Amino acid sequence: MDCLLSAAAFRPGRYLTFRLAGQDFAVDADRVRGIVPLHEMVLLAETPLSPAWAEGVASLGGQDFPVIDLRSRLQLPAPRRGRDPMIVVVEHAASVGLQLVGFVADRVAGLVKARADDYRHGKLRTRGRPRRILDLDAITKQDVGGTPTFASDEVRLPPNS
Repeated sequence: MDCLLSAAAFRPGRYLTFRLAGQDFAVDADRVRGIVPLHEMVLLAETPLSPAWAEGVASLGGQDFPVIDLRSRLQLPAPRRGRDPMIVVVEHAASVGLQLVGFVADRVAGLVKARADDYRHGKLRTRGRPRRILDLDAITKQDVGGTPTFASDEVRLPPNS
């Protein structure tokens, strides 16, 4: 999984924790802009021209954004969704400035505050289970195969209604 945060990039602070495919993960909470119910996502039809990473489109505060297939990015099995799936909306730097992008989590667990010594052996170890921290820049800028193809400025979304 090359989408995990390196030890050198880890910073103490708040992290949003969630489950995906029966595994525990965390992302930098300062980059999270919202959490949207899954039913608000419009699925994209699979066509030869649709990007492999695209799962759908959703909206937050009137701003449309792509929803990526995080399971395939992380090469995780695709079992049924959890009981309370949500779209986690994060900010990433694109060539046109900061953009929103979302991914589906099977369950959002909550926020944890991490200290420098909470990150050991590639995992965040605070209350409860150890969690792997995802590198949001790696997720939003690389295809699963490592080819740099994703940036929301390359995705043509329908205009807001």
